[in-house]
Amino acid sequence: MRKIVEFSKRKYMGFGSVDLDALNNQLDDIAKEGWVVVSMNSNTWFSGFVVSYTLLIERK
Repeated sequence: MRKIVEFSKRKYMGFGSVDLDALNNQLDDIAKEGWVVVSMNSNTWFSGFVVSYTLLIERK
């Protein structure tokens, strides 16, 4: 089974860049639950600012 997950948590109360430490923690949790990341894409605004990441995950 595959799932699409969007990660958009910010560092400073909804402002600033995407919190990469929190993203890494979520990736660790996903791996512990038996999921594997198949694909990871950044989602940007028209100005090129990264606003979120989309993950395609798959059950082992």
